Amino acid sequence: MNDDAKYREFEEALTDVLAEKEYILKRRSRLATARGLVDRTDPRYWEAVDRAFSARDQAANAAAAARASACSQGPDR
Repeated sequence: MNDDAKYREFEEALTDVLAEKEYILKRRSRLATARGLVDRTDPRYWEAVDRAFSARDQAANAAAAARASACSQGPDR
């Protein structure tokens, strides 16, 4: 890879990271707005928090199972 290609790759990778950061900031802003609309003393707040963590755990477990399945099948499949 020549120097120009290296810098193009760096530029593209940095652009992706910066775009991802913008996306993350938008998600956090959405969360802050939504959180401001609910009463944190209401039991439904904590139920929503629990459901959100459960959904995250299920997604992580599904991703781990998919990776394990892909690894167990070997590179030829």
